[in-house]
Amino acid sequence: RFAFEQAADALLCGAVQRRAGATVRMSQTPLRVGTRIDMRLGPFGIPCLVVWAERDDQHAGFAYGSLPGHPESGEERFELTLAPTGEVTFTITAFSRPGR
Repeated sequence: RFAFEQAADALLCGAVQRRAGATVRMSQTPLRVGTRIDMRLGPFGIPCLVVWAERDDQHAGFAYGSLPGHPESGEERFELTLAPTGEVTFTITAFSRPGR
């Protein structure tokens, strides 16, 4: 459970994006529906809006959609699940197309 709680805290504060090398600014922390996320990865500005966020005893996650100015048009979902065995699973689901 401790590993899940730590991972959920990090996930909902933008750690995944930072660890991928992005500079991240969020309009609110922890992430929730309506949070604006402005990321920069190399020369690219990556503006997004959180459209789904959830946290309970066995699940934590969020999804964001791209905003105008993003190099792609689409959504990404980041989700943690705690199994009854104590195993923590992290899943990323994404779909996109070129933004222009």
